[in-house]
Amino acid sequence: MSTPQRKGYLNLSLTPRSQVPRSAAAWGKAIAGPPLGLLEDNGPGCGRGGEGLEDWRRFRKVGLLDEAAMERRDRQALADRVSKLQSELLDYQHHMGLILMEKTLLAENFDELRKSIEESQELLKREQLAHLIAVAEAEKREDNLRKALNFEKQSREGFARNSC
Repeated sequence: MSTPQRKGYLNLSLTPRSQVPRSAAAWGKAIAGPPLGLLEDNGPGCGRGGEGLEDWRRFRKVGLLDEAAMERRDRQALADRVSKLQSELLDYQHHMGLILMEKTLLAENFDELRKSIEESQELLKREQLAHLIAVAEAEKREDNLRKALNFEKQSREGFARNSC
């Protein structure tokens, strides 16, 4: 089975590219000149005062009928567009480089801050543990002092009872 060939906008040629004519007319860019009736003195353009002929002369003066000039303009416009796109690409690449540099700088700062926070948390845990130990020791001393105070009170009471 064979696939049917497409019909439509693709007009593929079987000849190699090197043999395909390169003129604008071959690509459908040929510019038609003024209609022959407008160029004749007694033609249909003559009744309107030759306005059509003047239009064609203005077209020719501006360069709209010159195929080579139009192709040069197209190439220049294309070259300008390519240049603009290249400069835009370079700008994007420059900004991307700046963003990457900033990203690495921020990542380094983040790592430093993370390490600093970890050290601070570890120091805080140590200080909390030391505080708990100090509080426990203070409570032990307080208990020992209470016991000593109670013993002293009992000793005085016992001494006072024995001396009277």
